[in-house]
Amino acid sequence: MLYYPQQAAWEAQCTAMDAAGFLRVTAFNPYWEVNGVTFVDRDGYRTVLQNRAWGMVCDSSGMAAS
Repeated sequence: MLYYPQQAAWEAQCTAMDAAGFLRVTAFNPYWEVNGVTFVDRDGYRTVLQNRAWGMVCDSSGMAAS
């Protein structure tokens, strides 16, 4: 799990993962699909890039809680 709070940095890292040959897959936990992308490498290891700050509290819909 890697957190990228800035949209541009998150998008750039997702593009870099695509270019490096990682495959986008559906996350095991649907929560990670809300604001993140799950990648798998050729050995089957998964990495989630989350477009949120570490420790951000979200409501049940995955949106930032106020």
